[in-house]
Amino acid sequence: GLEALSRGASSCDFFERDPVAVEVLRRNISSLQAADRATVVVRDAWFSGAGPASGGTFDLVLLDPP
Repeated sequence: GLEALSRGASSCDFFERDPVAVEVLRRNISSLQAADRATVVVRDAWFSGAGPASGGTFDLVLLDPP
């Protein structure tokens, strides 16, 4: 997601449940000056019925193993 934002993606929704990883993610988003294009959702995307925070649809989904 960070790579996509750095290359001009219009938006990215991040789902993360680890509090330490969430803080690192937020700092990295801030460093990219992409806070207006990124949403951080603190929950498990797999079991939460997660969808795009914007209410739209995803063009690309990237999943990392837990």
